[in-house]
Amino acid sequence: MSSFWVLKIEDIEETGATFIENALIKARTLSKLLQKPVLGDDSGLEILALDNFPGIYSARWLDTTDGFMQASNVILEKMMNIKFRDCRYVCALAFVDVTKNIEKVFVGSLNGLIHSERQGNYGFGYDAIFYLPEYKKTLGEITAQEKNQISHRAIAIQKMLNWINKEDNNEY
Repeated sequence: MSSFWVLKIEDIEETGATFIENALIKARTLSKLLQKPVLGDDSGLEILALDNFPGIYSARWLDTTDGFMQASNVILEKMMNIKFRDCRYVCALAFVDVTKNIEKVFVGSLNGLIHSERQGNYGFGYDAIFYLPEYKKTLGEITAQEKNQISHRAIAIQKMLNWINKEDNNEY
């Protein structure tokens, strides 16, 4: 006989001050609960001219019914007269296995600029205002396949895979 239970990720309170701390909070909580290795992720947008706002609050700083659409519009308004538009997406991916006392964090980032207007229908979050100069497009204009090769999450995942596949790493 097996038991079934559900833990909503929303039940894990993100009390950290950084992406790394929040990713570890999630991973530690679930690994302790499941007694298995788990991954925890925290990610968001940092706009350098706005002191890295919205940062760890990227998904929750503005309570709206239309998700990131209004948040993107508010950011565009805040950036209207700002010339320095550098930004980055950051992803902290935490691997935690409480049974082996292993904690490892992999951080990936993708640099870009805040565009002057929304462009593109692909992606989610702030992708339509995240401009990639080397592509001459926003993330909202490139395909999921292209994004999955260059994104902050892809970089963090690749770092984790490199760690797992290291010859001297016998744990996983």
